[in-house]
Amino acid sequence: MKHQDYIYLSEDYYNKPKQIFSYLLDLLEQNLGSTPPPFFKSKKLLDIGCSRGEFLYFCKKSLKFDTNLLYGLDYSSNLIDEAIKFDGLKGVNFSVGSAENFNLNTQFDIVFMTGVLSYFDDVSDTIKCIDSHLSPNGIAIITGGFNDADVDLITRYRNNRYFNTFEPGWNMHSIHTIRKILKTYKLDIIDIKTFYLSFNSIPQEDPCRSWNIQTENGVKFTNGMSLLYDIRSLIIKRV
Repeated sequence: MKHQDYIYLSEDYYNKPKQIFSYLLDLLEQNLGSTPPPFFKSKKLLDIGCSRGEFLYFCKKSLKFDTNLLYGLDYSSNLIDEAIKFDGLKGVNFSVGSAENFNLNTQFDIVFMTGVLSYFDDVSDTIKCIDSHLSPNGIAIITGGFNDADVDLITRYRNNRYFNTFEPGWNMHSIHTIRKILKTYKLDIIDIKTFYLSFNSIPQEDPCRSWNIQTENGVKFTNGMSLLYDIRSLIIKRV
């Protein structure tokens, strides 16, 4: 089992979806217009780092996506196996692969990637893959932690409760760096949005699970690694 799999296998996000799922679909509707849900039936959507397909299931239920046009990619064969077994995702196209080097031989109108970019020290290959899979009029929404300063932070952590090696997963790449790489593919960030929980969360048994706290600069997320950060979405289109 991959070290991070335990997080997703222990939660039921099919029946208890994350609040961020609604936030992401709101962003999609804001950027594709307020066309009624049937509009999305013709759109091909890819979720990079799809875990067990919980967000894809939420898309299917909320906006009536055609399951044959939904695609999910994850590096964990364990999580993809769980997604394939779930009856609510019959017809969805799942693949095992890395966000750095996948090739699905098709292009997408919508690409989501949430909490994945921070696993990579160099994001160039991941952005290249997004570019090659994004249709000419497509939209990509990349969500995670980003640095406003022109500084790229590389981290390693060891969650001693669950594994005994140092792992990536909490890098903070600068928006400046990401924008510079995007421009080589004639892509750009057209907007940046911040995700806020509507309730106060608290520390959990797993010290690497985040919670929110009030600071002099507003509500921020933190965790057992002493990080303090916002969760933001980069809205990306071709220019």
